[in-house]
Amino acid sequence: MLRTNLATKPFYNDRVVRVGLAALALVALGLTVFNAAEVYRLQSQNRELVATGVRGASLHYRGSPLLAMQALRSQDRAVFFEMQRDEAGQLRKSLEGAARVRVESGDGFAGLRALLPPPERRGPGSKFS
Repeated sequence: MLRTNLATKPFYNDRVVRVGLAALALVALGLTVFNAAEVYRLQSQNRELVATGVRGASLHYRGSPLLAMQALRSQDRAVFFEMQRDEAGQLRKSLEGAARVRVESGDGFAGLRALLPPPERRGPGSKFS
């Protein structure tokens, strides 16, 4: 003989569900705090880059070229293309002190096709010769 009403008894343990939801809430809180700290770090890094600029002059918009330059390794080179001649001139002036960087005025896709494939460096003294 049954002494409880199975129709109203839940098929899960209420305490386990509450503990699981609390753990999930703590994980969400931790991720939120981490993301807020990361946003703050990136904003302070952005303020520092804008304040110093490339040549020490203040820049209002650091844009993609400065972000790309920040990611360059010591052996990398970069070529930046700008369709607008005036903008290309300003970009060239702002990147004046940067080594391994070239600014071209024109269509980037056409310029990229002209640069690719890069010349092979298999002469004497090369590690592949």
